[in-house]
Amino acid sequence: MYEFMGIMVNGMDVFNGILECVGGILVWGNVKRLWNDKEVKGIDWRVNGFFSVWSVWNLWFYSSLNCWLSVVGSGILCLGNMFWVGLYVYLMNVNKK
Repeated sequence: MYEFMGIMVNGMDVFNGILECVGGILVWGNVKRLWNDKEVKGIDWRVNGFFSVWSVWNLWFYSSLNCWLSVVGSGILCLGNMFWVGLYVYLMNVNKK
């Protein structure tokens, strides 16, 4: 723990929160790509489905540890994964027709 601008900050939370945020930004890039392509090939939705569930767990777990930067990053990642899975399912149904 160290002090940053008068607030006690956990260094591990800062590092993990940054990783979670970067992961979330990358996943949202995948969402944008899927939205633009409107086509799914060679991708297993269960991978993002698994990481969506894990992100929900992380929201609960990080909040229990008072790692609030990690909670924010995990929220960004969780929403991105869930949106990607939903868009994937939608496109698979639309493209079947």
